[in-house]
Amino acid sequence: MYYDDEFFERKPKKKGFNGFTLIVVALIASLIGGSTVAMLVPSMIEYGVIDISKAQTANQSQNNQRQDNASQLQNSPQQQLNVQVNTGIVEAVEKIKPAVVGIVNIQSGLGGFFSNHQEYEAGSGSGVIFNVTGNRALVVTNHHVIEGANQLSVTLMNGEQVPATVVGYDELTDLAVIEMDASNVTAVAQFGNSDILRPGEPAIAIGNPLGLEFAQTVTVGVISATQRALPVNIGGNKVYEVNVIQTDAAINFGNSGGALVNINGELIGINSAKIASSGVEGIGFAIPIRDAEPIINDLIEHGRVQRPYLGIAPRDLNTVPEQYRPNPSIKEGVIIADVPTGPAAAVGLQAYDIIIEMDGKPVDNSVTLRKILYGKHVGDVLNVVYYRGNDRFEVQITLSALPEVP
Repeated sequence: MYYDDEFFERKPKKKGFNGFTLIVVALIASLIGGSTVAMLVPSMIEYGVIDISKAQTANQSQNNQRQDNASQLQNSPQQQLNVQVNTGIVEAVEKIKPAVVGIVNIQSGLGGFFSNHQEYEAGSGSGVIFNVTGNRALVVTNHHVIEGANQLSVTLMNGEQVPATVVGYDELTDLAVIEMDASNVTAVAQFGNSDILRPGEPAIAIGNPLGLEFAQTVTVGVISATQRALPVNIGGNKVYEVNVIQTDAAINFGNSGGALVNINGELIGINSAKIASSGVEGIGFAIPIRDAEPIINDLIEHGRVQRPYLGIAPRDLNTVPEQYRPNPSIKEGVIIADVPTGPAAAVGLQAYDIIIEMDGKPVDNSVTLRKILYGKHVGDVLNVVYYRGNDRFEVQITLSALPEVP
């Protein structure tokens, strides 16, 4: 048995109400109902079936309430919302900011008609006022900020410009001290303890990125790492590795010499460098203030750093062919390439001796030797282990100051 759809479609339809008829009926019914209600309502109100007094009272009460609210809004005094932000970072910045200055390096050059000497702004950087004695204010900055200057101009927080002169500088650590008149100095930086810094704690950099137009710029980040070794190149040769603080607080050109500050507003580092390679962000470096202090003191007292020296010309052993080594079994160390002078000669060291250890630390190359040596002071005693041929020796050397180059 099956169903034929055509059969159901062909079935005759029954007669009845269609859609239009239903609409007409509904309209007629509503008209009749409405008319009936309209005629009956007055009678129902008259006989009390419907009480309109309560509805009128409720409507009047609502209208009165709206008017009262509008009147109160119009007559009430306008309130202003003041938010006072006084975080630790704000307090730290306000404490150190007056001590941060701009430094302009002015040099002489040839230019114009008849090759007249003209002065020009060779560059700008930042500095930090750290000492005031009488009318003399001392500012620490980077060596590369003041290098080659014929004149220096210091710009204070209030915009006043003051001439300055160089007290001393150290190219190896990229530090310099300059002095100026202290008449308008309102604050000096307090040194913190960079030896106890921990990665993750706040770091605040203050300086003049890209010049005095952006003076007193504040950037905030964290201490990214401590005890980073940054190579120092002098004359195209890597001669030293300086200990630096790494931070992600933005440090740009012109920030050099400015302040790196902790949450207490204490100076913990002198901003010095950044990695400017394409695609690299948030890697800046500062010289720890604890490392900078003895350098600063030497610059104030002597105009240069009294750095200890051994009196040898070191050469990395691994750069010498094995057949020319005095002891081929020794693979790492420093060979004395010339006749020693000074402290080394005084204890009997000779050319071709191989130094393998100093103060209990292995000496792999000349960079390691200098790092150990520059961690000492003039007058310190240094224990040195060396080989002469196959014989091992140990000697005590009293370090003296590096002679000045005439």
